[in-house]
Amino acid sequence: MPVLESPTTTRVAADVMTTNVMTCSPDVSLAEAAHVMWECDLGCLVVVRPGEKRPIGMLTDRDVCIAAARHSRRLAEIPVHTVMTRVVHSVGPEASVEELHALLRERQIRRVPVVDRLGHLEGVVGLSDLVRDVRDEEKGRELIETLREVMKQRTF
Repeated sequence: MPVLESPTTTRVAADVMTTNVMTCSPDVSLAEAAHVMWECDLGCLVVVRPGEKRPIGMLTDRDVCIAAARHSRRLAEIPVHTVMTRVVHSVGPEASVEELHALLRERQIRRVPVVDRLGHLEGVVGLSDLVRDVRDEEKGRELIETLREVMKQRTF
């Protein structure tokens, strides 16, 4: 018999994350990575070394587009590690949805890997996961504030 969830139950990353996460090696070309994103309808890939499960970077469709505009080489000639985001902000599966919102707002990021105690990839939580998880008006307002902060123009 399924357990009914109380409206006050704290939702955590493990409850909302996508577990079927696509990854790529830092040495594959941007063309290969972009092909995977296209075929799987993804906005990002988590970068891991072959045979390992620890995220070492994130590659977004935006990273691929910017690389295409900035480099005077074909995407097939540009390895992922040259354009990936190397600082990976991650959370554990027990991180609350509120903590996820705070991290996305603070870092102005759209997705965050979920890792176990050993740093191994378990899933990814993105803004779309949080949208699907909105269960009441208060959570909706919190999500709107997160979206505002993530989408603010960055100052460098």
